[in-house]
Amino acid sequence: MFPNSNLPVTALQAILTFQDRRKPDEKWGEVPMAVIVPNEQELTEKLVLQFCDGKIARYKLPKAVTFVEALPMTPTGKVRKRVLERQIMQ
Repeated sequence: MFPNSNLPVTALQAILTFQDRRKPDEKWGEVPMAVIVPNEQELTEKLVLQFCDGKIARYKLPKAVTFVEALPMTPTGKVRKRVLERQIMQ
């Protein structure tokens, strides 16, 4: 998932906010991964992947989806990407 192709994901009303990240992969080096703050409890990885399929290019599709309660933010409201990466890689 790339910033310009994120519109279809935010169209899913069960998502409060999300961040696209990279996940290490033995074959490709890195693959797309979605980190999502859900708006509803019923949201699943399968539902997110099905929703994205056909709306964005296959190589941009997240290979994994991780759900978090909140994204780590700076005082100015930007996502603290390194902190987020440490959280999701644990």
